[in-house]
Amino acid sequence: MRARTRRTRLLSGILLLVLLGCTFRSAAAQVSLSGSLAHHFDVAPGESYEGVLGLKNRGSEPAVVRIYQTDYRFDAEGRTYYDEPGTLPRSNARWITVSRSLVTVPAGEESTVLYRISVPTDDRLTGTYWSMIMVEPLLPGDPEAPAPPGRAPAEEVALGIRQRFRYGVQVVTEAGGGAKVRLDFADPTLVYREDDRGYTFQVDLANPGERLLIPQVWMELYDARGDRIERLEVEPRRIYPDTSVRVRIDLGPLAHGSYQALVVADNKDASVFAARYTLELRAP
Repeated sequence: MRARTRRTRLLSGILLLVLLGCTFRSAAAQVSLSGSLAHHFDVAPGESYEGVLGLKNRGSEPAVVRIYQTDYRFDAEGRTYYDEPGTLPRSNARWITVSRSLVTVPAGEESTVLYRISVPTDDRLTGTYWSMIMVEPLLPGDPEAPAPPGRAPAEEVALGIRQRFRYGVQVVTEAGGGAKVRLDFADPTLVYREDDRGYTFQVDLANPGERLLIPQVWMELYDARGDRIERLEVEPRRIYPDTSVRVRIDLGPLAHGSYQALVVADNKDASVFAARYTLELRAP
């Protein structure tokens, strides 16, 4: 074929900016989340499993952290959705019970939050089920934050802009066997970059299957005679069922002409997917 070219809340005059996956730096203290941002479990129907969230406060004041759940999905257009827990067909949010919804982490100390996964007794469960546990510090004056000892709750908040940060921990459960595994290649596009006269090849990878894929993706690039020019790799990315990502491969500056490209997505198991493309590079 031929490739061609907040959550925002306004509260008492304060804009709260929500950012994902950062260290908290503010009056709410410096709180970090230890360990991976993705927890994986191989599960069986009717069984229970436990996980741990480790919180560390590197600041000089106590920090109050809110723990809550959401669903999680995204698409190749770059949109990310944090739906109500239990909304998605493959959500496991309702299987999960978090031990605490508010945690006070003393200055310079660590705290842990436990969660339990109770898998339904349903032998039809197969494939990947997932959701997200959000870890978010509460800023001074937040309605949900308890007042420090000896201090009355704040009734008014001064006008200003604050930043609110949160971590999202993906809780992934793999159930049963025989899940459908599939990866589709769509919308291949060749983009010319005027700034450095280079080219970027992009293609969308969509997962219509039943299991999470984290493929290593690379391109084998050949000239018109079939001689291999180079192998170009990109970082692996998670692709949950019914989600998609856009893969961008930097080809660099290339002479005008015809090229053959083999794009491979290797899930590091028995699942390997590939697509061939003819790239026609013409003068812009």
